[in-house]
Order: sequence, then C-alpha cells, then structure tokens
Amino acid sequence: MNYKPFKAALFRFADHRHSRNLPIAFCIALVILMWALTLLQLQHERRWAIDKTMAETSSFAKALEEHVIRTIGTADLVLREIDAGYRKLGSNLDIQKYARERQASLAPFSIVSVMDENGDLIVQSLPIRSPLNFRNSDNFKFHSVRDTGELYIGTSRRGVTSGKWTLYLSRRIDKADGSFGGVASAGIDTGYLSKFYEQVGLGTDSVVVLVGRDGIIRARYSSQTSTAGQDVSASGVFTGRLSSSDHGSFVSNSVVDGLPRIFSYRALQNYPLVVLVGVSEAAALAPFRARKSTYVWWASGMSVVILLFGTLLAAQISRQARTNKLLREDEARLAEAQSIAKLGSWELNPVTGRLIVSDEMIKIVEIDRSQFGASYEAFLAAVHPEDREAVSKAYTDSLANKSPYAIEHRLVMTDGRIKFVQEQCQTEFDGSGKALRSMGIVQDITERKRSEQLNAQLAAIVESSNDAILIRGPERTILSWNAAAERLFGWSAQEAVGQSIDLIVPPERIGTLQPVIERAARGESVSPVETTHLRKDGARIATQVTFSPVRDRDGNVTAHSYTVRDMTELKRNEDALRSYATRLRELSRRLQEVEQTERQAISRELHDRIGQDLSRLTLWFGKLAARLTKESPSAVQNQLQDMQGLLKSTVGNVRDVMAELRPPVLDDYGLHAALRQLATEFGKHSGISVKLIGVDLQPRLPSIVETAMFRICQEALNNIAKHAQAEKVEISLSEASGRVVLDIADDGVGFDAGETRQDGQHWGMMTMRERAEAVGIALRLESAPGAGTRVALEVERAAS
Repeated sequence: MNYKPFKAALFRFADHRHSRNLPIAFCIALVILMWALTLLQLQHERRWAIDKTMAETSSFAKALEEHVIRTIGTADLVLREIDAGYRKLGSNLDIQKYARERQASLAPFSIVSVMDENGDLIVQSLPIRSPLNFRNSDNFKFHSVRDTGELYIGTSRRGVTSGKWTLYLSRRIDKADGSFGGVASAGIDTGYLSKFYEQVGLGTDSVVVLVGRDGIIRARYSSQTSTAGQDVSASGVFTGRLSSSDHGSFVSNSVVDGLPRIFSYRALQNYPLVVLVGVSEAAALAPFRARKSTYVWWASGMSVVILLFGTLLAAQISRQARTNKLLREDEARLAEAQSIAKLGSWELNPVTGRLIVSDEMIKIVEIDRSQFGASYEAFLAAVHPEDREAVSKAYTDSLANKSPYAIEHRLVMTDGRIKFVQEQCQTEFDGSGKALRSMGIVQDITERKRSEQLNAQLAAIVESSNDAILIRGPERTILSWNAAAERLFGWSAQEAVGQSIDLIVPPERIGTLQPVIERAARGESVSPVETTHLRKDGARIATQVTFSPVRDRDGNVTAHSYTVRDMTELKRNEDALRSYATRLRELSRRLQEVEQTERQAISRELHDRIGQDLSRLTLWFGKLAARLTKESPSAVQNQLQDMQGLLKSTVGNVRDVMAELRPPVLDDYGLHAALRQLATEFGKHSGISVKLIGVDLQPRLPSIVETAMFRICQEALNNIAKHAQAEKVEISLSEASGRVVLDIADDGVGFDAGETRQDGQHWGMMTMRERAEAVGIALRLESAPGAGTRVALEVERAAS
C-alpha cells in the first residue's frame, strides 16, 4: 500500500497552526457524538419499554375492567333474585339452598345475606352463629335513606363471619307499601383478584387495584399482600387524570408502598369504580437495563479506543509539527544566513537545462521571479557582457574536467548598475560520468569590492599625506605607520608597528591625552590638541594631534587614529608674528600717547594764544561798535556787524577744534563727566534719546585709557547716527572686581556681526578695535538683524 499521500497530507496538516489540538478535539467530539447517540438510543429503548409495558397494562386493565363489570353484573342479578325471593317468602327464604344451587355463578361471592329494616341479619348463605346487626354499615345507611333503585358498592371491610376483606354490594328491599324493608347484600372476597393477577402474570411487585371514585381502595392485590381501605384520593389519577380521560397510562410512585410502577387505569362506565394495573418499573425495564449495561460498556470501550487513537495521532502530528518547525527554522536560519552573507544558491539540471534559484539569488540579480527564466541562459543574460564568455567557459570546463570551479564576475542590473559576485559550482556525476545536477552559490561581493577600492584609495591618501598618520590599538600598540610618520619621528614602519604608542610620547606626558581620546570615542566634538612628541634621536618636536575613533560595523571602537602635524615651523612663525604684533601694539600705544600729547599741546596753544587774541579782538569790536553813532553810515554798521559775526564764528570753530583735539572736561573732570557731555551734545544734534548710567571712577584710569574709551564711545555714537536707525541709546559705565566696563547699546536695526563687510561701518569698527587693542582694552561686539547693537569695552585696572 502506498502511504506517501497520507504522509504528505499529514505533513501539511501538521503545519497547521492548531493541528496538534484538532485530532484530540475531533476524537472528543466523536466520543461525545457516540455517547449522545447511545443516550438517545437508550432513551428511545427505555421509552419503548415503557410504552410496551403501558400497552400491556392497558390491555390488562381493560380485561380487569370487563371482569369486574361481569362480576358486579352477576352480583346485581343475584341481589335482584334474592330481593324477589325475600318479597315472596320473607324470612323463610333459604339462601343457603339458593347458594348451593347457583354455586358456579356465585363463585366470586363469599357471602350473600339479607338484613331487615332495623339492620338485623335475617338470613345469609353462611350459618348464623349469633345475632348480628349491620345498622352502622355504609350499605345499610345508604339504602335506609335513599330509594334510588341502584346497586350500591360499599367500602371493603373484614367479614364478621369470614374474617376476610370483603367488598359488599347491596340493593334496597322495599315492603309492599314501598317503605324501606331491608337490604340484600353480596360480599365479594377481594382475594378473587389474585386469580386474575396470577392469570396475567404481571411479575414481581406488580399490583391490581379496584378503587372507588371516592379514592378509597376496595381491593388491592400484589405478590406480597392483599389489602383494602387505603385512601388514594391524593394520587395523580384522582387529582387530574380522571377529569380529563376515563382511561390512560402513567409512571408514578405508588402512594401505598412508594414503589415506582407503570400504571394503566380504566374507569367503569356504569359503576363508581376505577381499575388500575401497575407493573413494577424495575421489572418492566429489566431487559432495557441489561441492554443499557451492554451499550455503556461498548461505548466506554469505544471511547477509550477513539481517545487513544486521537492521542496517538496528536502525538504523531506534534512530532511532525516539531520536525516541520525545526525544518522551517533551519530554512529560516539558512535564508537569514544567506541574506546576511548576500549568498544565493542555484541548482541546474544539465540535461533539461531547468534552473532552480533561491530567494536570495533573486534579490541579488534584482529580477522578479515571474520574469526570471528558469534556465541557465536566463542567468547568463544577467552576467556582464564582458564576463559572460568567461563564466560560460568556467562551467563547461568544470563539466569536462568533472571538477568544481570558482570565479568572480559582474552582473548588470535592469537599471544599469553593476554588481560584483563570487560564484562557485560543483556538479554531481553518475557512475558512467553523466552529469546529474549542478549546484552553485553566488555571493554579492560588491561592498567588499568597493571597500577594497576605498581602502586602496585611503591607503594611497595616508601614504601620500604630509601629516604623520598612525593607528593605535586598544592595548596602546601601534598598528599602522605611514611614510610621513617615518619622516617625522625617524622610526621606520617595521620598527614602529607592534611597539607601544609611548615610543613617541615624552615620559611626563604619558596618559595626559587619554581623556581627549575617550571623549572622541564617545562621539563628542574634539578640537586638535597641541602637544609635544619625541623623535628617534631624542629631540622633542611641537605637534598638533587630531584623534578619531576607528569603529567596526556595530559601532564599537576597535582602535584610534592619530593624525600628527609637525608644528615646529608654524610655532616659529607664530612666535615671530606674536613678537611683531606686540611691538606693533606698543608702537601704536606710543603713537596714541604722542598724538594725545600733541593734541593737548595744540589745544593749549590755541587756547592760550589764538583763543585769547580772538577774545580781545571780540571785545574791541564791541567797544568800536558802541562808539559809532546812529548817524554813521549804515554801510559801515553792516560791515561791522558782518565782521563781528565772522569773529564769533571763528571763536566757536576754534573752541570746537580744541574740544575735538582734547575735550577739556575729560582732563578736568574725568571719563564719566566727558561721557555725560558727549551724550548731551549727541542727543541734541541727532534727536536720539541717550541715557547715561554709571559711576564716576575713583581713582581715575590712565589718561591714554580714558581717551581711548572716550574716542571709541564717540565713534560708536557716530555709527549709530549713520547706520542704526535707533530711537534710544544707553551708555553704561561700571566697575567690579577691578574691571571697568563701558557698554554702548542701541535699539536699532542691527546687523550680522559675523558677516564681513567693507562699508564705512566696517572701517569704523576696525578703527575702534585697533584703538582698543593698542591700550589693552578688550572690545566685544554683539549684534543681530532686528535686535540692535552692543559694544562692550572692558579693561583691568592692573593692565591699565
């Protein structure tokens, strides 16, 4: 038998997400269904057994009904004959003779008797041993007050003579005038029911019952006992069933002994009696219970078999699922490994030419699988035209030589991009040397090729660099050493590589740059560091080092790159330039001092000589104009007025020149007073609100510093008036911790302080900066478009 289809189906089923639970669930459902069907079958058979018993008891009840009707009919006939005989013979009636003559028809009756109107027993079928009175019997009471002409069925009672349970039937006897004359009665021995019981063979615990409509049992016979007189009016027959139907069947516990029975009842049409036939439910269902036990054992056994089968099937599926999962995991790991390694695989049937490729192979060639022809020619079509012949030859030679091959070649993508791949192939042959299948792998090495090219370029750059470039490993070991490093330090690469980096570090500086290296490794921005290194000959050289971390693919630092620049010549040039700048600043300071001295001298000469002469000349002109009379020619007066105006103008210009050369208030009262005068005059002439805050400096700053700060403030105010478009200017002069600070701030349009400009404002700023540097004042400029401009001057008293 071929089990392969079953195994394949099992493998597919095992791949289902919930396949391991389905067999058990199916078997459980099958067991539940089997038990449900079994229970339905048992329920059906039980119902059938009950229905069968009900049909039998119903037949028995009908037979009993007919038997009771015949018996009562016979009793009624006998009582009518006795009534007629008694009417004729009176107490001379020989009932015993009557009973002997009709012995066959009177078999059900245990006694026949007649009572007079007083209840005294007159005659009976059995010998009378003593006088008896039945005035209190229900039969006598009924007939004494009722003249219905009907047969009366009384309750059962123990016979006085026979001592047995006897059901008495009676008729009224009237006198000739129609008055009550007595009662004729016939007693039926309830034991006669036993004959019926034995004839029908109802079984153990079955009962035959004759009960009145009043619920009082007239006769009840079972295999155990014969009784009468119990009240069963509370049973279901009387509380509901008789009102709806005069016959029927039901299952109920007996109100007499409590046993469950299957009853059938029938109500007699002409008599107030009901017959019941009850069969023990246990006896009726005994065959059913035997079959039920068989069913239960069979269902239990089948359940065990089904669940065992389901468990075994689930275990098999679980094992297969684990196997499939392991296979899928292996396939996934293989696919992941191929994806990480960019390694595709292919398999070729040399006979049919059919090519099977992996998903990663499709990714490498970047062609949709549906568009990629399943043939070796389709793969060759993706090979670079210049490499196609070499690839084809390598494969054909491997078939001819029966040996594997490896080759690197290029692939052309659909968008024209080039990929480099490394291909390896091996072919299997049969015993006759016929090729069976070729298996190959193709690895994308484009990045490796690019890395090789980049590394070659970087190596060329490193080797051609004028800066020494070396790589230090995590153990402070030199890993690489370029030609510039050989020239700078004197050690060859062969001598330096493998040595500690401390080879080129002065002993006192070992480890001092480690914090900088660690900051660079954390990715922080690190500026080049100026330091000192050792040459092979022991000489110390000034250097500038730039540190860069070398990281792997995961971003972990594996080494540190040092770019070392020889700063010897640069330091020499910087020292020379610094010395020149110092001399230049000193010269500038000296020139400013000379300029201020000259300005002060010129201002003093103008004041002492020209100023005084102009003042005297002005006085003389005033006196001369006063002497002229009103009659003097108007032309002379006009000329004198013009000369006087020109003289005043000359005096004002001389004073302005004197103030510009050296503000007198600066010499006399200091910087704060000079700034207050400057702010007042600037506000008056420019229309810009100027606020001065600050203190008068005590002791005063050196004259050259005061002059420089005043002139820079003056130049700043000129720039504000020309360019700032400001509405308010604030000048602040303060001193704290031995430092004097002068701030000039406006709310004008501002400008980009970092932008190089070549306008008048730019040259003005250059002049202010040079004037400040010349006397040791630090000048800061802060400005931004729309944010105004602030010029801050700061000088230390010690420096000044």
